[in-house]
Amino acid sequence: MTHSSPGAEERPLRTLGWMFVLVLAGAPLADYLWETLHQLLALQIDGRRILISIPVALALAGLLMLATKVLRGPEPESATTAGKET
Repeated sequence: MTHSSPGAEERPLRTLGWMFVLVLAGAPLADYLWETLHQLLALQIDGRRILISIPVALALAGLLMLATKVLRGPEPESATTAGKET
């Protein structure tokens, strides 16, 4: 007989919900950066667009870091820290 934690059943739904939110928030950011890259490669340089792209790129990087942290879940305690008391 296996014992599951109380939140084990809602883990897939929680993960799907987070994935939906992350895609919904990340798609416009990625699209803006993609279009900026497209314009740069076509040699249509717009300084304002490039300046706007800097915080957009930082926001997308932060969103990807959040996605990694959320979708990995809590990290298990390692054997070296499990026996230590603080």
